Amino acid sequence: MKSKWVVVTSSIIVFVTFICVIDRTIPPLSRYYYRHSYKSLNVNNGNEFEKEIRDATFRLIESESWGNKPMVYSTSCFQYLSKKVFGESNIMGHGEYGYLLHYAFLYAEKQNDEAMMSLIKKKFDKYWLEGGRFERSDQVSYGTVALDLFRWTKSGVYKSLADSILKSISKETEGGLILYRKATSEQHVDAVGLVCPFLFYYSDVSKDTLAFSLAKRMVEDYVRWGTDPVTGIPCQTYDTQSHVKKNHVNWGRGTSWYLLGVRQLESEDSVIRKRLVLLDSTLIRMDIYLYPQYIGEKGLPDLSATIPVLFYMHSKGYVQLSKDQLTNILSPYIDEEGIVRYCSPSISRPHEGVSVLTTNLFCQGLLLYFLSEL
Repeated sequence: MKSKWVVVTSSIIVFVTFICVIDRTIPPLSRYYYRHSYKSLNVNNGNEFEKEIRDATFRLIESESWGNKPMVYSTSCFQYLSKKVFGESNIMGHGEYGYLLHYAFLYAEKQNDEAMMSLIKKKFDKYWLEGGRFERSDQVSYGTVALDLFRWTKSGVYKSLADSILKSISKETEGGLILYRKATSEQHVDAVGLVCPFLFYYSDVSKDTLAFSLAKRMVEDYVRWGTDPVTGIPCQTYDTQSHVKKNHVNWGRGTSWYLLGVRQLESEDSVIRKRLVLLDSTLIRMDIYLYPQYIGEKGLPDLSATIPVLFYMHSKGYVQLSKDQLTNILSPYIDEEGIVRYCSPSISRPHEGVSVLTTNLFCQGLLLYFLSEL
């Protein structure tokens, strides 16, 4: 009898150990496989490149996913399965997905792509008109999509949603600023890129002075206190009380967020204008088309920095790129299915660096819109 229990116990231990090993082993093996099986889009023609990006963007929106790499963002099989089965990581909650929808809509509107606009409306209605909740500042991005759909359909329900988002964030100001995270005196550069574009857009659509003044104050404060006085490059965060700059001073995607906000600012303040000119001159002086995870350092190109910086530089007239030229610059870093790769992870995982596996949904949408501007 005793030997039977020993066998049973040993079997259970072996089984549990096996499950634990499998749980932790499969994701890294999957990442290894994806990394070494990567194939670039390998397209030279700009129009063909645009079609591939458009179709990939459509599939991303339709599948509500980060692309065709199911375990890239998981540390264990159980983590992956829990997300798939229990929906612990609803992608519609991410602010970057909101800007994927926004820029894809602007592209579709410009190209008369009815299928894309209808898909965006369908997804937006499903999540934000049927019980979706606004919980975090980065979800302000969905306010831009609501305004897109309001302009397209003229339906007041979308305008009401945008109104409620503005009302919600305007009640949570600290010293006149909408902070990226509550219960802190720090302001994050993410707020400039995620919150301010909605405020400027709302002001433009509704002729609302409150939204404009909130955006202007946020951007000007970041320019004044959160940027380097020699290069104009923004730091990751600054303390709104002590005005001390904190964390990474040259985060590439942080610079991208910053550019999305400042490109819409026209300031009368000479200090602010001078600091903005400094950043422009710094980017021009670099004279490069591929930017790394940290501006000014060496390393793999980070497309979550590169695409927004190039978009900004082109919109200001500092670089002149044809669609074919942009295709040749970026296509090696786009996978064969048209998904933007070679991006850095969340800033909470800064030491992981740029990865051939990692994508960025916001930049997927911005690249598509960028192509329509060329």
